[in-house]
Amino acid sequence: SGDWIVSQARANPSQDYVSVELRADRVAQTFSKCLLNTSSGSNAPLENICCVGSECGSFLRERVHDKSVSTVFVNHPEPPTQTYGLDERDISSAISLVDDEPAHMLNSKTLISAAKCLKPDGQGKLIIVTDNRWYARLICSTLQKVMKIDSKLLAPLVFDKND
Repeated sequence: SGDWIVSQARANPSQDYVSVELRADRVAQTFSKCLLNTSSGSNAPLENICCVGSECGSFLRERVHDKSVSTVFVNHPEPPTQTYGLDERDISSAISLVDDEPAHMLNSKTLISAAKCLKPDGQGKLIIVTDNRWYARLICSTLQKVMKIDSKLLAPLVFDKND
């Protein structure tokens, strides 16, 4: 845990990073990697990364200023398979504006909080990486729901076929 963000902080020393983890063991792992920083050839701690133990949605809402973040990276979030089923109806209900959403990190409330923190006018990016196809479809459905709630919060990024 923390390998990706530590390598990013090491490679981009002029950029600041915040790692938000719910689980204390993951916070501790990332924090220790920042302090030890042994694979860079320098034993100096990384000074451009902050490790936070928090639920990400409340952290974004309560601690991060609107329109202040260049990029929100979400790398391999935990799918809600423990609390939610695995069929098409579950994904369809996530789009509904009246049904309850599955309990997972990237629900519409959290995505709205992330979007509000992003820099405006296409300068901010939300990047989500998952290897779980079902969860990716649920996240896409939830993003559609967020865009229906407030069409100005997020805009899709259109890729050229040559990109």
